[in-house]
Amino acid sequence: MEKIKIFPAVPAMLEDMAQLERLCFSDPWSRAALSDALESTCGLWLCAYHGDCLVGALGAQVLEPEAEILSVGVHPDFRRQGIARQLLIECFARIRAVKTVYLEVRRSNFPAQALYTSFGFACCGIRKSYYEHPVEDAIMMSWNRPEEELW
Repeated sequence: MEKIKIFPAVPAMLEDMAQLERLCFSDPWSRAALSDALESTCGLWLCAYHGDCLVGALGAQVLEPEAEILSVGVHPDFRRQGIARQLLIECFARIRAVKTVYLEVRRSNFPAQALYTSFGFACCGIRKSYYEHPVEDAIMMSWNRPEEELW
């Protein structure tokens, strides 16, 4: 398989990002919302490409010393190949001054929960009926960087 390349998202990628959102999520971010997020000075958006095909994306909001992972999506045809893991590794490499990272994940999304747990995320709460289409609770997870790794 051709190597996956990860790039910071730019406005020229918006249409591909919106299409990926629609493929991955029942409540996808709109093109307009993605555009606003890319313009944010607090946003970190990464795109994973296989050749010229967008196969994964990660969005985060960074307000040091905290960050929140807003979205991680991988094209259905490219799942279980480590792309989400690569995106998370790149994200963590870019937010070295962040001490705590938060995220929400669907209660039924066991593969994502296992991935986040493998990075050291732990459950820190439940958001009842957080997701729509279908309605489902979110598991809130957090990760804390060890003090010796802070820059």
